[in-house]
Amino acid sequence: MQMDETRVQVMEELGGADGSQSFMWVMRGGPPERPVIVYRYHPRRSAAISLQYLSSIQGHFQTDGHEGYSEVE
Repeated sequence: MQMDETRVQVMEELGGADGSQSFMWVMRGGPPERPVIVYRYHPRRSAAISLQYLSSIQGHFQTDGHEGYSEVE
């Protein structure tokens, strides 16, 4: 599985300042012949978010060096 989060600027988000920074979390995994790509939006970038999205994943995990992934086992 591969995962990365990308900053997105959000306009007119309920409860947020206009132009605030949020994150699009992109995950890719599954069998090589039928990969699945999942996009998840979240207003924060933290280890708790990556743990929430990856709690049921087993196998190899590839990402960049963001410290938020260091708690994923």
